[in-house]
Amino acid sequence: MSLKKYFSRAAFMGCLLLLMMIQTPIAGSADVDPRLEPLEGKIVRLIVSTKPGGGYDTYARVAVQYMKKYLPECTIIIKNIPGAGHIIGTNEIYRSKPNGLTFGMGNHKGLLFAQLAGQKGIRFDLAKMSWLANVAGETQVLILRKALPYTTITDVRNATAPLRMGASGPTGSLRRSSTLRARGSSKSLCRGDG
Repeated sequence: MSLKKYFSRAAFMGCLLLLMMIQTPIAGSADVDPRLEPLEGKIVRLIVSTKPGGGYDTYARVAVQYMKKYLPECTIIIKNIPGAGHIIGTNEIYRSKPNGLTFGMGNHKGLLFAQLAGQKGIRFDLAKMSWLANVAGETQVLILRKALPYTTITDVRNATAPLRMGASGPTGSLRRSSTLRARGSSKSLCRGDG
Protein backbone atom coordinates (compact mmCIF):
# COMPACT_ATOMS: atom_id res chain seq x y z
CA MET A 1 0.00 0.00 0.00
CA SER A 2 1.38 3.40 -0.91
CA LEU A 3 2.07 5.95 1.80
CA LYS A 4 -0.49 8.28 0.22
CA LYS A 5 -3.25 5.63 0.41
CA TYR A 6 -2.17 4.74 3.97
CA PHE A 7 -2.57 8.29 5.21
CA SER A 8 -5.73 8.83 3.14
CA ARG A 9 -7.35 5.89 4.93
CA ALA A 10 -6.23 7.25 8.31
CA ALA A 11 -7.52 10.72 7.41
CA PHE A 12 -10.84 9.17 6.44
CA MET A 13 -11.04 7.52 9.87
CA GLY A 14 -10.38 10.85 11.55
CA CYS A 15 -13.09 12.51 9.52
CA LEU A 16 -15.51 9.71 10.26
CA LEU A 17 -14.92 10.06 14.00
CA LEU A 18 -15.54 13.77 13.78
CA LEU A 19 -18.66 13.48 11.69
CA MET A 20 -20.09 11.23 14.35
CA MET A 21 -19.34 13.83 17.00
CA ILE A 22 -20.01 17.14 15.26
CA GLN A 23 -22.84 18.56 13.18
CA THR A 24 -21.07 21.68 11.94
CA PRO A 25 -17.32 21.58 11.28
CA ILE A 26 -16.57 25.17 12.28
CA ALA A 27 -15.04 24.90 15.74
CA GLY A 28 -14.85 27.96 17.94
CA SER A 29 -17.88 29.67 16.41
CA ALA A 30 -21.50 30.00 17.45
CA ASP A 31 -22.31 27.26 14.93
CA VAL A 32 -20.57 24.49 16.89
CA ASP A 33 -22.86 21.69 17.95
CA PRO A 34 -24.03 22.64 21.47
CA ARG A 35 -23.84 18.97 22.51
CA LEU A 36 -20.04 19.35 22.49
CA GLU A 37 -20.01 22.09 25.14
CA PRO A 38 -19.77 19.56 27.99
CA LEU A 39 -16.48 18.38 26.43
CA GLU A 40 -14.79 21.77 26.89
CA GLY A 41 -11.82 21.42 29.22
CA LYS A 42 -12.11 17.61 29.31
CA ILE A 43 -9.40 15.07 28.59
CA VAL A 44 -10.19 12.68 25.75
CA ARG A 45 -8.13 9.49 25.73
CA LEU A 46 -7.36 7.47 22.63
CA ILE A 47 -6.01 4.10 23.75
CA VAL A 48 -3.92 2.32 21.11
CA SER A 49 -3.43 -1.36 21.86
CA THR A 50 -0.01 -1.51 20.17
CA LYS A 51 3.45 -0.02 20.65
CA PRO A 52 4.17 3.47 19.30
CA GLY A 53 5.23 3.59 15.67
CA GLY A 54 3.05 0.86 14.16
CA GLY A 55 0.09 1.07 11.83
CA TYR A 56 -2.66 1.49 14.43
CA ASP A 57 -0.56 4.07 16.27
CA THR A 58 -0.19 6.02 13.01
CA TYR A 59 -3.93 5.85 12.36
CA ALA A 60 -4.54 7.20 15.86
CA ARG A 61 -2.07 10.07 15.49
CA VAL A 62 -3.62 11.16 12.20
CA ALA A 63 -7.14 10.92 13.67
CA VAL A 64 -6.09 13.05 16.66
CA GLN A 65 -5.00 15.88 14.34
CA TYR A 66 -8.57 16.04 13.01
CA MET A 67 -10.08 15.67 16.44
CA LYS A 68 -7.98 18.59 17.79
CA LYS A 69 -9.18 20.77 14.93
CA TYR A 70 -12.82 20.23 15.82
CA LEU A 71 -12.45 19.84 19.58
CA PRO A 72 -10.00 22.67 20.33
CA GLU A 73 -11.08 23.06 23.95
CA CYS A 74 -10.25 19.41 24.77
CA THR A 75 -6.95 17.81 25.63
CA ILE A 76 -6.54 14.67 23.54
CA ILE A 77 -4.04 12.11 24.77
CA ILE A 78 -2.83 9.01 22.96
CA LYS A 79 -1.98 6.21 25.37
CA ASN A 80 -0.24 3.16 23.93
CA ILE A 81 -1.02 -0.03 25.90
CA PRO A 82 0.48 -2.95 23.96
CA GLY A 83 0.54 -6.59 24.90
CA ALA A 84 -1.08 -9.99 24.47
CA GLY A 85 -2.18 -9.38 20.88
CA HIS A 86 -4.20 -6.21 21.68
CA ILE A 87 -5.89 -7.78 24.72
CA ILE A 88 -4.29 -5.61 27.43
CA GLY A 89 -5.19 -2.33 25.68
CA THR A 90 -8.71 -3.51 24.95
CA ASN A 91 -9.16 -4.53 28.58
CA GLU A 92 -8.26 -0.93 29.50
CA ILE A 93 -10.77 0.49 27.01
CA TYR A 94 -13.49 -1.78 28.40
CA ARG A 95 -12.74 -0.72 32.01
CA SER A 96 -13.02 2.98 31.10
CA LYS A 97 -15.99 5.01 32.27
CA PRO A 98 -18.73 5.00 29.60
CA ASN A 99 -18.68 8.80 29.35
CA GLY A 100 -17.65 9.26 25.72
CA LEU A 101 -14.14 10.43 26.63
CA THR A 102 -12.26 7.21 25.76
CA PHE A 103 -11.76 5.80 22.29
CA GLY A 104 -9.79 2.75 21.20
CA MET A 105 -7.65 1.89 18.21
CA GLY A 106 -6.38 -1.62 17.51
CA ASN A 107 -7.10 -5.01 16.01
CA HIS A 108 -10.48 -5.40 17.62
CA LYS A 109 -11.83 -7.51 14.75
CA GLY A 110 -9.15 -10.06 15.58
CA LEU A 111 -10.11 -9.96 19.23
CA LEU A 112 -13.62 -11.06 18.35
CA PHE A 113 -12.16 -14.43 17.41
CA ALA A 114 -9.95 -14.53 20.49
CA GLN A 115 -13.04 -13.91 22.63
CA LEU A 116 -14.97 -16.66 20.81
CA ALA A 117 -12.09 -19.05 21.43
CA GLY A 118 -12.09 -18.18 25.15
CA GLN A 119 -8.52 -16.92 25.16
CA LYS A 120 -7.04 -16.29 28.60
CA GLY A 121 -6.67 -12.72 29.82
CA ILE A 122 -9.75 -11.30 28.14
CA ARG A 123 -11.68 -9.09 30.57
CA PHE A 124 -13.99 -7.51 28.00
CA ASP A 125 -17.13 -8.35 26.07
CA LEU A 126 -16.92 -6.89 22.58
CA ALA A 127 -20.69 -7.18 22.19
CA LYS A 128 -21.03 -4.54 24.92
CA MET A 129 -18.59 -2.08 23.30
CA SER A 130 -19.56 0.60 20.76
CA TRP A 131 -17.98 0.46 17.30
CA LEU A 132 -17.38 3.56 15.20
CA ALA A 133 -15.45 2.32 12.17
CA ASN A 134 -12.83 0.02 10.72
CA VAL A 135 -9.68 1.77 9.50
CA ALA A 136 -8.28 -1.12 7.46
CA GLY A 137 -9.32 -4.25 5.63
CA GLU A 138 -7.43 -7.22 4.34
CA THR A 139 -7.96 -9.86 1.69
CA GLN A 140 -7.66 -13.45 2.85
CA VAL A 141 -5.65 -15.84 0.63
CA LEU A 142 -4.82 -19.52 1.12
CA ILE A 143 -1.69 -20.76 -0.67
CA LEU A 144 -0.59 -24.39 -0.45
CA ARG A 145 2.49 -26.30 -1.64
CA LYS A 146 2.06 -27.87 -5.06
CA ALA A 147 3.08 -31.26 -3.62
CA LEU A 148 -0.10 -31.43 -1.50
CA PRO A 149 -3.06 -33.38 -2.93
CA TYR A 150 -5.44 -30.39 -2.88
CA THR A 151 -6.44 -28.54 -6.04
CA THR A 152 -9.63 -26.83 -4.88
CA ILE A 153 -10.94 -25.35 -1.64
CA THR A 154 -13.45 -28.22 -1.57
CA ASP A 155 -10.51 -30.65 -1.43
CA VAL A 156 -9.15 -28.75 1.56
CA ARG A 157 -12.55 -28.73 3.29
CA ASN A 158 -12.93 -32.47 2.75
CA ALA A 159 -9.47 -33.29 4.09
CA THR A 160 -9.52 -35.98 6.76
CA ALA A 161 -6.72 -34.39 8.81
CA PRO A 162 -6.19 -30.72 9.62
CA LEU A 163 -3.56 -28.84 7.64
CA ARG A 164 -0.53 -27.82 9.68
CA MET A 165 0.16 -24.12 9.18
CA GLY A 166 2.08 -21.42 10.96
CA ALA A 167 0.18 -18.49 12.43
CA SER A 168 1.31 -15.11 13.66
CA GLY A 169 -0.49 -15.52 16.96
CA PRO A 170 -3.83 -16.22 18.60
CA THR A 171 -5.53 -13.19 17.00
CA GLY A 172 -3.91 -13.60 13.57
CA SER A 173 -6.11 -14.16 10.53
CA LEU A 174 -5.12 -17.82 10.07
CA ARG A 175 -5.93 -18.65 13.69
CA ARG A 176 -9.23 -16.75 13.42
CA SER A 177 -10.26 -18.73 10.34
CA SER A 178 -9.31 -21.97 12.05
CA THR A 179 -11.26 -21.03 15.18
CA LEU A 180 -14.41 -20.24 13.21
CA ARG A 181 -14.13 -23.46 11.27
CA ALA A 182 -13.65 -25.44 14.46
CA ARG A 183 -16.72 -23.82 16.03
CA GLY A 184 -18.81 -24.48 12.92
CA SER A 185 -18.05 -28.17 12.47
CA SER A 186 -16.54 -31.18 14.15
CA LYS A 187 -13.13 -30.58 12.57
CA SER A 188 -10.79 -27.66 12.10
CA LEU A 189 -9.80 -26.53 8.63
CA CYS A 190 -6.25 -25.97 9.85
CA ARG A 191 -4.15 -25.95 12.96
CA GLY A 192 -2.15 -22.77 13.53
CA ASP A 193 1.01 -23.24 15.52
CA GLY A 194 2.08 -19.64 15.91
